[in-house]
Amino acid sequence: MMSSYNNLGTTWAGGSKALLTNVLRNEWGFQGTVLTDNNEEHGFMDPEVAITAGGTALLYNGMNGAKTCDRLAETASGQQLLREAAHQYLYTVANSYATELEPAQALWRTPALAGSIVLYIITIGGLIILFTTGRKRKN
Repeated sequence: MMSSYNNLGTTWAGGSKALLTNVLRNEWGFQGTVLTDNNEEHGFMDPEVAITAGGTALLYNGMNGAKTCDRLAETASGQQLLREAAHQYLYTVANSYATELEPAQALWRTPALAGSIVLYIITIGGLIILFTTGRKRKN
């Protein structure tokens, strides 16, 4: 599940305990991952706030570093929240149908592999012909 980038009133949707815990998890019974929308480090998107509210992780674009959960890790209740977030993520992976599927093969991969093998055979054959003809001329 993806939470929203915007606010509900004055509360960031990804940090709203009323939305993520009370409604989504307690009322609707959702047990999986809640990922925030793109985190652009505007200051209001905080992983500790999200996890405390019932979220699981923040979606980072890799451009502005990453915030940590060091303050949560310092307390027993914070560690429990981090464990719960890890549990939510692992629950999603373990209950995903994608774990039982064969990985999709790109359409270009088989022709590219066949072409590589053909070029390899032609190259080796050409080198063999080149070296054997070169020896015959010297003799």
